[in-house]
Order: sequence, then structure tokens, then C-alpha cells
Amino acid sequence: MKTKLSAAAATILKRLGRHLSGRPHLGQHGEYTPFQVLISTIISQRTRDASTEIASARLFAEYKTPKALAEAKVPEIAGLIRASGFYNQKAKRI
Repeated sequence: MKTKLSAAAATILKRLGRHLSGRPHLGQHGEYTPFQVLISTIISQRTRDASTEIASARLFAEYKTPKALAEAKVPEIAGLIRASGFYNQKAKRI
């Protein structure tokens, strides 16, 4: 099943890259790549914006690329995004 999720994630990232032309987007606290926007969207589900910002910043400080994040263990991700609530479920989805 992991391969299926990885293929789906690759397809989404590819589509986002085409749609957004790979340019970073200016957010409230700086620029975000399409990869960061995608992951932050998952983190933001049922979460206040302030908590999403904290959790996303922690996650992206540790894992700067999609490949690095793909190789991370679920408990490590969960620990970094704990501020977002429902962090165990979100970590599995990421």
C-alpha cells in the first residue's frame, strides 16, 4: 500500500508543480513551495491557523524536501506536528 500512496503523492506534487509553475508562494510568514503548501494543507485540517503555522514550521525545519519527509518515520512526524491536533492521523497521511 505504501507504493500506491507514494505514486498518488507523486502525481499530486507533479500536478501542483505544473499548476503553480514550481514558484514559491508568498504566505503570511514567507514563501512556500507547492510541496509545503500540500503538506501544510493536511496539517491544517480541523486546526487553527496559528497551530498550523507552528506545526508546519517544525516539520519543514527538520524535513526540507519531499524525499526526506518520505523517508521519515510516522512517530517522528507526529512529534513534530503535535501542535496541530489529530497529529497521529495526520502523520500517517503525510
